[in-house]
Amino acid sequence: MAAGLAGARLPPAPVARARAPRTFLVSEAVLVHGVYPPRETTCVAGGQPAPLHLRLTGRVEVGLAPDGSLFVINELPFQTYLEGLAEVPRNWPAAALDAQVVAARTYALGRLGGDSTGRELGYDLCATDACQVYRGLGISHGPWGERWRAAVARTDGLALLHDGRPATTLYFSTSNGRTYGNEEVFDGAGPLPYLRSVAEDDDGASPVSRWTARIPLDDVARFLTASGDWPGGAVAAVSDLGEDLEVRGGGRRVRLTKTSFRIALNDRSTCLEPATYPGPDHEEDEVYRLPQTLPSKWFDARTEAGDLVADGRGWGHGVGMVQWGAYGKAKRGMGAEDILAFYYGGLRPRTAGVPDTIRVGVATGLRRVWLVAEDPSAVGSALPGDGPWSVEPGSPLRIRPARAPGPVLDGEVLEAPETIRAGRRTSLRAEASAGVNASIELVAADGARTRLPAVRPHARGTWGQRFTVAAGVAGGEYRVVVTMDDGIDTIRRAAPARTRVLAAPAVLPPPTTSPPLAGPFPRPPPGEDLPLAVPIGATALVLVAAGLLAARRHLRRG
Repeated sequence: MAAGLAGARLPPAPVARARAPRTFLVSEAVLVHGVYPPRETTCVAGGQPAPLHLRLTGRVEVGLAPDGSLFVINELPFQTYLEGLAEVPRNWPAAALDAQVVAARTYALGRLGGDSTGRELGYDLCATDACQVYRGLGISHGPWGERWRAAVARTDGLALLHDGRPATTLYFSTSNGRTYGNEEVFDGAGPLPYLRSVAEDDDGASPVSRWTARIPLDDVARFLTASGDWPGGAVAAVSDLGEDLEVRGGGRRVRLTKTSFRIALNDRSTCLEPATYPGPDHEEDEVYRLPQTLPSKWFDARTEAGDLVADGRGWGHGVGMVQWGAYGKAKRGMGAEDILAFYYGGLRPRTAGVPDTIRVGVATGLRRVWLVAEDPSAVGSALPGDGPWSVEPGSPLRIRPARAPGPVLDGEVLEAPETIRAGRRTSLRAEASAGVNASIELVAADGARTRLPAVRPHARGTWGQRFTVAAGVAGGEYRVVVTMDDGIDTIRRAAPARTRVLAAPAVLPPPTTSPPLAGPFPRPPPGEDLPLAVPIGATALVLVAAGLLAARRHLRRG
């Protein structure tokens, strides 16, 4: 969620871009799947990084870098780039989303020109948290994507300007109660008047506003030894010295800054014990898993029962807008302009010139890339057939037809009701590996499908969904099938067992009222009773019953 880690610097002057053989395609939606070469590592999880897996729109280029690896660039409208940024949850209040879009637009404008790698390969901005996290259609068309697109549209062309130029609008997730001046965090940066320290009282809703990490000292010793910060052997205690920590054990003492200690533990813990770290927040009764082993350097450390216990606050570098603070301010009624002015020294959004397009460096260092276009007719001439295509390094690039890569999104229906009565609400439980838009179908034995009304988006993990089967659905056995779409992949998962649908009971027509009887009525012959032609009221029935009961008692006594 944090951007601008490279510090507060103006973009360098453009330099000549290196030429590299490349191919491209242009389509409304392009699935890009790439794998990285194995890397030498001591990590338990192995040396294969997670694959690149995105759905993009616009022009997608695959090129050969000077080191022989592949890179991917996405050229697209600047507005569409903003719609694909993954910086805050899209279900946040509108004012917080608007503030984030303006900050992100301003940041991108200030960074156009890219770093040295970007200028060499030919892109303007990277797609990672070293710049801003860009995920393409997985954001704009994923869960709650319409809310984020609406925020981009509402703030169209607005940015924060200082002396007529885009401000350096750094931002981060959660504070320790204040923000910092940019020169306090980024070495060699001159102080900027709009990046001054402010008190933060509104980010308490963040799950890392306050956190506690508990790490066995045996693990501390192993992680610090692997990082080269400890000579080896057991660690007996860790003492807090303010900005530094003292690590002791076996007659040895090592003093480390909290920053270097945090970096070592974050890096080595996820490498050597990926199933354990990052661990749960012990203040949250192990419900919330921390984003990092030590989310920030703002913590107090102590040794307790053989463990290092770190009580900390916040997550991120500490400069500029606090994203969870913007959330809290929006919840209490502040508008986007006031939120931005609070964090950026009074700067308010103004109309700024924006480029028509931007070139985003999606990934570098790949050894193979797959491309799947939804519209194969709108592709470059270098791509044979209708695809999918595989691209491998070479001069020229080796491009050949290939099978489409499988989905990365995973999920399942955990539980569906055994019996559903049509016309009534019921529920199911499912889980997904990412946030999804979900839809539910009933599939009959003959394959006929009944689509149920749309359901709300869901976050990753386990979730429950209430739904109603329409009263007109025929009774019988069905498979409950949930379609999950994260904006990149679409998967269909069926409930583990069939469900019986009971048809809704037929609705009887309302009773008809007989027309009034017309008189005069004929008199019955002598000796015949007059038929009862009017309803007997409740009171009359009670009186008749009481009379019959009295008569029976009289006969018994007689």
